[in-house]
Amino acid sequence: LNKDISSDSDRDDSVKFDMPQLNASSRKLLRWWLNEAQRRLKLKEAILPLIQQGMNSHCEKCLSRKNLKVDSVVSFEEMDKKFTFQYPSENFNLVLWKSYWKTHQAYETKCLLCISQEKDMARSNTTQVSKIIQEHQGDNNWGPVFLQESSRAILMQWYKEAHENIFEGGEGRTRNSVDISDDEGGDVSFKWAQRKFVSDEATKGIALKWLLNSRAILQRRQK
Repeated sequence: LNKDISSDSDRDDSVKFDMPQLNASSRKLLRWWLNEAQRRLKLKEAILPLIQQGMNSHCEKCLSRKNLKVDSVVSFEEMDKKFTFQYPSENFNLVLWKSYWKTHQAYETKCLLCISQEKDMARSNTTQVSKIIQEHQGDNNWGPVFLQESSRAILMQWYKEAHENIFEGGEGRTRNSVDISDDEGGDVSFKWAQRKFVSDEATKGIALKWLLNSRAILQRRQK
């Protein structure tokens, strides 16, 4: 063997990182994280026997007596949040914590088969809801519409013509009094309503886009 060739175990290819320099606020935050993690571990260890004592002799769903598992109705995070809110200065008081847990906690016992079926059903419901949302959304979610200069010019021309037709050439800001009748009788007195409307392809495209966008907004509001 060649003595100049060393094995891979003799080399240190690990990446060496520099020791970060922490300021006072960072050290305080890390210390708080450490204390919080230690506190939560102690609280969990204190209630484990209480949870096991709450196990029933049969599954509460199918009455099976095999492969049972007990779980708390209220999550540990929710109980910890309420306990800390009620006793802010007693976070590490395990006696008070266990007493609070016994008073406000309940348990449910289920077999592993029922637990697996519930998970499968929840997963299936989530998939179905996602499919329904995707089907209803379709291609209607365009987001904001940004007009080009040509489109903006068309809109301004529409507005100008409508303003002139309604206000009779744009003179004044008041309309002439018009007798309002029902839709069944009477002729339309506005000249612009009797004209034949001719639009180009760009105008049709803008109108169609507005129509589809408005329809999508109405569908989302009705859900």
